[in-house]
Amino acid sequence: MRHLDKTKNLGHKWKINELQQCGCPMKTRDERLQELEEIVAHQAADIESLSQTVNEQWQQIDGLTKAFMRFRDRLTEVEDSGTGPHENTKPPHY
Repeated sequence: MRHLDKTKNLGHKWKINELQQCGCPMKTRDERLQELEEIVAHQAADIESLSQTVNEQWQQIDGLTKAFMRFRDRLTEVEDSGTGPHENTKPPHY
């Protein structure tokens, strides 16, 4: 246990000595920080893109909802006025 007590915990199951023994190259703190900054920058760009897509889709949904409401209102007008075709009326081509 004394061997593990002398190793620095990296925040996960790997210890520095274990990484050095496997031949894995050690990254400096600056390299790790740079890598994390790049990941965050890409994630921020992805979030912005997704946000823009959601906004565009909501605009389309709003437009379609308004068009549907106009169509429904117009259909109700036609049905209430009695000028539209009745259910039992055959189309003119029969």
